[in-house]
Amino acid sequence: MSESTEYDVVIVGGGLIGATLALALEHLPLRIALLEAVAYESDAQPSFDDRAIALGRGTRRTFEAIQIWSDLCDVINPIEKIVVSEQGRFGKAHLSAQEEGVDALGHVVVTRKLGQILIERLPRAKNLTFICPAEVTSIELSDDAAEISLANGQRLVSSLLVAADGASSSVRQMLQVGKTVHDYGQRALVTNIATTEAHKNSAYERFTADGPLALLPMSQHRTAVVWTIDAAVAEQRMQWSEQMFLAELQKIFGYGLGEFKHIGKRVSYPLRLVRSAELTRHRTLFVGNAANSLHPVAGQGFNLGVRDVACLAELIQRSTQLGKNWLGSEAMLSKYVALRRSDHRNIVALTDGLAKIFVTDFGLLAHSRGLGIQAFDLMPPMKRLFARHAMGQAGALPKLLRGVALT
Repeated sequence: MSESTEYDVVIVGGGLIGATLALALEHLPLRIALLEAVAYESDAQPSFDDRAIALGRGTRRTFEAIQIWSDLCDVINPIEKIVVSEQGRFGKAHLSAQEEGVDALGHVVVTRKLGQILIERLPRAKNLTFICPAEVTSIELSDDAAEISLANGQRLVSSLLVAADGASSSVRQMLQVGKTVHDYGQRALVTNIATTEAHKNSAYERFTADGPLALLPMSQHRTAVVWTIDAAVAEQRMQWSEQMFLAELQKIFGYGLGEFKHIGKRVSYPLRLVRSAELTRHRTLFVGNAANSLHPVAGQGFNLGVRDVACLAELIQRSTQLGKNWLGSEAMLSKYVALRRSDHRNIVALTDGLAKIFVTDFGLLAHSRGLGIQAFDLMPPMKRLFARHAMGQAGALPKLLRGVALT
């Protein structure tokens, strides 16, 4: 049997969340290991794909703290306005960066480009051992450590094991932690388009009879499309010609951005709400999609995961002050749950509720939606509260969400 290597923290999952956590910890006097099962250059790498995501202000501050924000400037686009509407109804809601006193409500980036910047940064990280590909074959938990065995024969022993390995978490399966799954029966159809009118850094969320349609401003004058529709319908529309697809999209959205032109590659993803039955297990905790994989309707999934990272990283930092017995202890794990439970509950309720209410066509409810959107636009305090949550700036903020690096 091979000898084991000791670490303070082992992170399983080197996708967007796992890599962000590893970089957040690099300046702490701790031994960190990051394990990723799929080679980054592989097309099978699930975390780095063609989806466009909106980075909240708290996520931006975190990326500033870990010193990758300047590298992102050429591949991101600011969101200065958000317009929410429903097809066939007059009610609209508007959020603007100017009203919130910020330069941007968020920024849009393609996950593939964000992933490339993160992995280019990893080799320069201090105190980090990066193993890829690394297939975890077993996990054993003892009183004072987690022991992780890899397919190549390596064994790692760690005070804390962090599962950042996505909605289908292998760590969760190996530790026999349960999960709840709700299949929405929908797929997110993702692409990008060119328009004859400039997007002017505006994002649109339009609720339609088919499902929510999001248009996000991208760099190079492109617009990202995230169209949530019935799974069977999505498969049909994936086969449509470019002209048919653009014509249907135009009919549903209208001409607020002029004519739609030149569609990019189309891909679709099944939509499910997946929640881990436990946020922690002995010496182990779950972050990002391994804890909560959300419907994309409000664009909150990745930002929620970054808030997990910010909270956890600060608790890990505390171990350098309280002693390493704190790291991975039941006291630390309980503190993590106490700090994150409310945010998880609120965001899951928001996204799940929106996903369900806006695919319901019951007459009274459908009418109430339009009134609700219009009323929301007339209530500045509610708009400000929603905007702060959407930007990831609500409540007491950990250091990373304020742009403060951990040392």
